Amino acid sequence: MISSLVLEGGRRLVKNPGPARLRKLVRSGKNIVWIDVQDPTDKDYDFLRADFDLHPLTVDDCRQDLEMPKTEEFSKYLFVGFHKVQYDRETREIELAEVDSILGKNYLVTVHKGERPSVISLRKRIEDNPKSMLRGADFLLHSLMDYIIDEYLLKGKITTTGNKKRTSVKDTFNPEIITTGRIDRSTHISGPDGGNRKQVLVMIFP
Repeated sequence: MISSLVLEGGRRLVKNPGPARLRKLVRSGKNIVWIDVQDPTDKDYDFLRADFDLHPLTVDDCRQDLEMPKTEEFSKYLFVGFHKVQYDRETREIELAEVDSILGKNYLVTVHKGERPSVISLRKRIEDNPKSMLRGADFLLHSLMDYIIDEYLLKGKITTTGNKKRTSVKDTFNPEIITTGRIDRSTHISGPDGGNRKQVLVMIFP
């Protein structure tokens, strides 16, 4: 499923224009375009390949599951594949949910399986303040990554059991992510007002 937001001429927000108009808005180079592809089909990949002149390797990376984050620069765009951390209630395991992005001069394409809260948050932000897109497609990608990080940052205290350290999470951005791992490092982040300090634990999972 393809959805799109376009800031046309730096003034008007256009939602989900048809393929022909979307192609024209992107190619003019005068508009900022974000195209989000959820649960992509073969038809969606054909559209992206034809309209954005994607390298076959980029299409392959979007189709396959990346084991590690990846960036690759091409002549017309930058490919960035990264992961969101999410907790599976049934298996009680931490899982990685991939988000692939294609960053061009005036456009951002995001590709992912399933609904992503970070995508919903960014879309709402743009709809509430369309001129935020004036900062460019690269800022959209930065904002998306920022939302993804906010989904799993932890605040908690560390207790020790045997040779393992456990986080006892009392306040989280995403309370579902509660797990055991090895503490790689710990730091504190102050809130916007200088108070409300948060302890952020950077975990390494086996």
